[in-house]
Amino acid sequence: MYRLFVVLGFLMSSSVFANPTHKVSYDETTQMVNVETQLCLYGRGIQQALIETSYQNLSNYLRVEYRQISTSLANKHNLKKKQREYIEYLLTLKLNKTTLQHDFSFVGNDTCTTAKGNFELAEQVKFESLFDFPPPAMFHFVTTAQNLNQYLTQKLNLYNVVVRPELFAKHLTVIDNLSVQYTAKTYYQFDLTAYNSSLSLASNSVYIDAEQPYVKILSKYLQSRSFSIQSQPSNAFWTVKLTANIEDQKYLSLQLEISNTDDFQTILVNNSRQLPATTLSNPIMLEKFFNVHIELMKLNEHLRTKR
Repeated sequence: MYRLFVVLGFLMSSSVFANPTHKVSYDETTQMVNVETQLCLYGRGIQQALIETSYQNLSNYLRVEYRQISTSLANKHNLKKKQREYIEYLLTLKLNKTTLQHDFSFVGNDTCTTAKGNFELAEQVKFESLFDFPPPAMFHFVTTAQNLNQYLTQKLNLYNVVVRPELFAKHLTVIDNLSVQYTAKTYYQFDLTAYNSSLSLASNSVYIDAEQPYVKILSKYLQSRSFSIQSQPSNAFWTVKLTANIEDQKYLSLQLEISNTDDFQTILVNNSRQLPATTLSNPIMLEKFFNVHIELMKLNEHLRTKR
């Protein structure tokens, strides 16, 4: 058995939709939808039961009253239709146990909780923020040839997938050509799984701008780490401009200017005396010291994390 702890007073200045146990209000200043529920159960050490039961009672209430609540708040605050609909989604889909913060207290032999939560109600409602569905393996859609890139860009942005228009055509299949109200349109299939694979391969492509023998040494180093070396900068996601100098035939001085097609740029410079002196006229020793310096400069990490 449990008894509901009834709060009789609410602030008259707030816009509140409530029954004796639950209330939902909207604050115009903060643009927040506020939810509150109260419950008492007999006994001590029952906080977890209070968390579970208060959430379940509130959820049951909101599933029944969500439309009346949203309408009441919308009328009171002149909310837009989309904002009213968004309140309904917040109350029925977004609310969960982790949304509520509990304040426990003791009243006689009862343990009570006042649980509160809130959601932001923005002017520009983004319904997609409510959902976290994985992207499909394929997109099927109808559009004009002129709007194709724009459509795919918007679709990929929706799922936070990197946009590379130069890869679109490779993964598009024309299913049918249509005429919709005298406008020529095409029914497309876009293979998102294959596109993501191409993204991974494309972002591993590197063009090296350097003098021999450094091109050969750096190419060997990067290929051993699954990067593909391109002979033309236009075919590569990354460009690495390498400037190398041997000091006193003992120390190797390196500068790496790194850039990619997303306009990321950085420069890595080594400490030529970080390693002991050696005879760098020996090609084997040159390659060995070169690779150690490249490891110390964390080139591999930069090419994998700055995408």
